[in-house]
Amino acid sequence: MSKKIRVVLFTHPTCVGCGESIRRMQKYEKENDEIDFEIISLAGETGRRLGEKWNIHSVPTIIFDNDPENRIMGIPKF
Repeated sequence: MSKKIRVVLFTHPTCVGCGESIRRMQKYEKENDEIDFEIISLAGETGRRLGEKWNIHSVPTIIFDNDPENRIMGIPKF
């Protein structure tokens, strides 16, 4: 069994594009067994700390494999 790719989507309740990003990422996860998808809201204390650690300044932002340099900002195109 191959290692799953961790995909983290940073969101916020006031984010206009976050709902669509969540739907697209959930669909992508269902179609790809190698994806481990997690949603983190910047509205909570834990989310804010992770957002600061990974320099998240806009939402939605997607981080791949815990590498803050490997990211997509905005609604994913898949």
